[in-house]
Amino acid sequence: MKFNEKLIELRKERRMTQEQLAIQLGVSRQSVSKWELGECEPDISKLKEIGKLFNVSIDYLILDDEPLNDKNENSKDSFYNITIIKILPSVVIGIGGIGFIVSVILAFLYPHYSCGLNCASIIGYLFKDWCSNAVLWRFGLFLPSLLCVLIPIIVFMNNYNKNNRKK
Repeated sequence: MKFNEKLIELRKERRMTQEQLAIQLGVSRQSVSKWELGECEPDISKLKEIGKLFNVSIDYLILDDEPLNDKNENSKDSFYNITIIKILPSVVIGIGGIGFIVSVILAFLYPHYSCGLNCASIIGYLFKDWCSNAVLWRFGLFLPSLLCVLIPIIVFMNNYNKNNRKK
């Protein structure tokens, strides 16, 4: 997609007329029309303003969609994006969820009565009992599993909120 097509798309997404865009950029409507027709392109200062206005980078505006790198580097980027950004959080949440469930089941199957405390519940394991088995369960299985579930969810929600604020 070329600059003029991107400009049209961005302007229409915001439901702006050429006149409204021209006023915000401090240019004439005819200038915006020429940009959109592909007859000319704005100078760098106007590109910066357009980028800020539509919350996009100048690279996005001026670079065509054709890849600049060879296909090998593109496939590496694609693999990285798919693996790290999409699959890894799901795997971490899955492993953490399994660990969390196993830790809860273990707390009920093997109640701990040492140190003179009746800690036959998860609350007892979490807050009352500081003997070796409870500490091992708490810091070795329960809390890491809980963090594996919560951290990717929190990161996802932050990214989701940031993306929605941009629109």
